[in-house]
Amino acid sequence: IRMFYFSDDTFTLNKSKVLEICDLILKKELKINWNAISRVDQVDEEMVYWMRKAGCIQISYGVESGSEKIRKALNKPLKREDILRAFDITRRYGILPRLYLIYGSPEEDDSTIKESIDLMHTIKPLALITYILDLFPGTRLWDEIRKINGISDDIWLNKIEGIMYFQMDPSISKEDVLSWGERLRKEFYRNLPDYVRSVRFSEGEDLNPEYADFLSRLGMTFSHGHYSRNPDIPKKEELSEWLFKKSLSYFNDKRAFLGLSMLWQRQGKMDDAERILKDALLSYPKDSDLKLCLAINHMNRGNFKEALHILKALPLSEETKYYIEECKKRIST
Repeated sequence: IRMFYFSDDTFTLNKSKVLEICDLILKKELKINWNAISRVDQVDEEMVYWMRKAGCIQISYGVESGSEKIRKALNKPLKREDILRAFDITRRYGILPRLYLIYGSPEEDDSTIKESIDLMHTIKPLALITYILDLFPGTRLWDEIRKINGISDDIWLNKIEGIMYFQMDPSISKEDVLSWGERLRKEFYRNLPDYVRSVRFSEGEDLNPEYADFLSRLGMTFSHGHYSRNPDIPKKEELSEWLFKKSLSYFNDKRAFLGLSMLWQRQGKMDDAERILKDALLSYPKDSDLKLCLAINHMNRGNFKEALHILKALPLSEETKYYIEECKKRIST
């Protein structure tokens, strides 16, 4: 197991505990990655630096809305300067900042949605999660709704998936709520490439491998991951190529080599793919993934004997077995 998720909204409340965890990870030389959750007013530069050194690759922040009025209604009176500072620090240290937004809140309208979009353009998150406001028993908002509508808490004894706020507020329509969510997401995805290209790292060569890792992860997300399948994101391949090359300017990152070669193979640039893979093997001479990719590149060019020579030296797996058989078939014909 190399990937962990600290599903704890209070993870960063105790700074000394966070630094202790990071110190132990580094002392034990654990080669792991992990995600965390934080409030924007509970992180600082020192904490984020050590979190990144210890393998943290994503921090999620529940900002909920760009409207101060809405945040107060949700009992989350975050200061704008804390929001800007947290996202700036997170981006600068090569950690992906994920933004949580809620829509369909009390007094929500087109103008408050625009405030959320304006804030998004300012802090430039690299991932977005949106939710329609749900009501929960025991919260201040539910108590207010319950009293206004004369509802008993016994409603929660029924088999219901949940109650959305707009269902209890006649001033907000379902159509408006759905359009607000669509608007937030489309605005995010349409501007995401600009958000990515605007990242500027803090100075310090000791973090160069981490910066390279951050960039190549993003590159893979746009070239082969879930962003690659999103039709609302423009120029994904162009962006992923830029990210892989930017990654390699910081460090000889294996993922960047691999991602760039696979991207070029897909584009039919076999010469470029072969060159970058041979460069990669100078840094990672025993790496099976790179060698397999080089073998596939030879197959794409019709060089089946060269491909077979590489494949036979790799550990036998279902994948390598398939390619070996393919090479033998092509050579025999």
